[in-house]
Amino acid sequence: MIEKSSNPFLSIDPIGEYKKKDVEQLPLIKPKPKEKFDVTQLVVYLVGLSDGLTHLASLAIYYLFKDHYRLTPYQISLILMCPYIPFILKPVIALISDSFTIFGMRRKPYLFLFGIFQSLNFLSLAFLNLSVLQVTLNLFFISLCASFCTTVAEALVVESSMGKTNAQGTNRITEFIASKAIGSLSVAYFSGYFLEKISREYIFLATSFFPLIISISCLFLKEKPYATNKNIFNQLKDLLKFINSPIFLGPFLYIFIYMSGPDYDDAFFFFCTNKLGFRPSFMGTLRLTYSIASLLGIIFYRLYLKNFSLKKTLIITTLLSFPIYISPIILTEQINKFFNISNELFVLSGGFLIEAITEIQLLPLFILTANVCQPGLEASVFATILSIKNLGSLTKKGTSSLLTYMMAIDSYNFDHLSLYIFICGLFLLSSLLCVPFLPSEENIENFKDKKQLLS
Repeated sequence: MIEKSSNPFLSIDPIGEYKKKDVEQLPLIKPKPKEKFDVTQLVVYLVGLSDGLTHLASLAIYYLFKDHYRLTPYQISLILMCPYIPFILKPVIALISDSFTIFGMRRKPYLFLFGIFQSLNFLSLAFLNLSVLQVTLNLFFISLCASFCTTVAEALVVESSMGKTNAQGTNRITEFIASKAIGSLSVAYFSGYFLEKISREYIFLATSFFPLIISISCLFLKEKPYATNKNIFNQLKDLLKFINSPIFLGPFLYIFIYMSGPDYDDAFFFFCTNKLGFRPSFMGTLRLTYSIASLLGIIFYRLYLKNFSLKKTLIITTLLSFPIYISPIILTEQINKFFNISNELFVLSGGFLIEAITEIQLLPLFILTANVCQPGLEASVFATILSIKNLGSLTKKGTSSLLTYMMAIDSYNFDHLSLYIFICGLFLLSSLLCVPFLPSEENIENFKDKKQLLS
């Protein structure tokens, strides 16, 4: 074994010490300094993890509306529009975080307060006898807290990505999104399994502990006191000026069109539970496969697609997603029985692929936004693109509710479900009309160079 020498030079003479002066000497390569433990990144990951873990209550909420309040698919779609509203307000939340400091800090106080508030809202679901309206308001406040916490975490991600290479920025963003997927993956199966073993109230009680992870971990966040001379109106002016560029308008339009078309999820949930007789434990297994697919989609993008152009990635994934997206028609028309494929296996495989492709499609748009962000608007710029996505999701719930009602699909009537699924698929393809408006790689690089010259 060769021992480490305290000598700053290493002799290559194998004969002996007496010839050291006559031989060539090579300087040792200094070892790279060990990277300091990044508390900020840990807090960011824990925010994402907590956000994913709260999905433990998602199936319980669906069954609460379906079995306890006896609501129909279009009514549930209509109600579930409300939790999306706070996520549309992300730019406003980001401007508040960027502009209003608490004790000179822009991040830590918001994480602490809204983590506790979210926990209290889950506790109210567990212990209070609420009406449909009260539950809807409760879900709104839970989403508001989640929106605040994730917006602040996203700002921290963007801050740490600024000045990095595209690959480094991609890694940080995908790691944050992956932490959400890991959290969701950890509880996906149990979200259904526990519904068969314990009451919904105990599930809400268990979920209330997860937001406290944020409140506790943020106490270790080392945030320097921040002073800004800009008020919220100046910040808003800067934000509008920054995003009023063709490089952003194309991605914004694509995301909105892609997300806003009707979706068959709520109607298909009733079909699986009421028509096919899937138990809560299997619905939990279904969510588990979706979470795995989401995580694998992130990994696949990071390994193979992060160097692909934005347009190429979106065109390929959209065309691939269409036949997979409408594949439940095979189930609703019972074509799978002809090939002796069980209902359960078919649902698991189709949903798995859809979830993975969705993650791959949206990642490059988030990364583009983070890499060209302007200092001082970290939370606002990233939140804007996410709010466009969530505005599309809100619109999706509205169009889904309307189309479900118009096609007379309810808790037990699924006569037009196959046609409904196909129409949803056509709306998915319509996003390709926005591809010509997406920026080229040359335009993106020119925008980055211009931003660096002005900064």
